Amino acid sequence: MFNLRFKAKYFILFYFLCLSYEVLSGEQNYGSWGMVCDKLVNNDSEKYCVLSQRVAVDPQGVKTIMGVSIYKSLQTNQPMIDFRVSSSALFEAGIGVKIQNKEYRLKMTQCNEDICLASGEIDEDILIKLKSNESLQVAFFLPPKKQITIPVSLNGFSIAYEALMRE
Repeated sequence: MFNLRFKAKYFILFYFLCLSYEVLSGEQNYGSWGMVCDKLVNNDSEKYCVLSQRVAVDPQGVKTIMGVSIYKSLQTNQPMIDFRVSSSALFEAGIGVKIQNKEYRLKMTQCNEDICLASGEIDEDILIKLKSNESLQVAFFLPPKKQITIPVSLNGFSIAYEALMRE
């Protein structure tokens, strides 16, 4: 199950890592997923890879309304998943994730003017479901209490995940 223990330092570390990388290579595509590997500016010998999917964008294609990222924790090497939803989402409601008729709840861990973030660890049970299904559903609420449910394609996930674990 998703481990709901999220530490603010993971979000802050991940946020600043994304800002402080130099691109090693272009994005590699695996079905609905893309993987980008970058290196830390201060450490040329280590690279860090992230799988991601921009699931829904605004009509102008500028702002991400929903996105998903998967990466290995720098501290534990544990696979992590981040769901990015609209900054208008109700923080206290968190998000719901449904895969293979099983529902999970994640708390929002951070919001800014662009996004709200819900994060969790990926355990073996979740990983099996991600690899063996075609999609999952993510639900969140917009004010006053309008539920938004967005499907996330898992097309290419198995191959993308294996590539991420090799890095």
